[in-house]
Amino acid sequence: MDDGIAAGSTMRVAILALQKQQAKQIIIAIPTGHAEALNRLADLVDGIYCANLRGGFSFAVADAYEHWTDVSEKEVMETIQGLH
Repeated sequence: MDDGIAAGSTMRVAILALQKQQAKQIIIAIPTGHAEALNRLADLVDGIYCANLRGGFSFAVADAYEHWTDVSEKEVMETIQGLH
């Protein structure tokens, strides 16, 4: 799961890590992504679910959102700690 895929490099690393762990199934779930990047990842996973598929010369994930803000490392840590 990710907030979106532009080039796919981060997701590729995650997929390779899961493959090393011998995951039985790998499914990508994203709200938005660039079609070319998803096509490059398709052979590496069992499924891809993308609600908003984008094309064109360039694509930034933030462009697909009406309201976009970066999440700080502190916010991530607080969220993770709140899950325990």
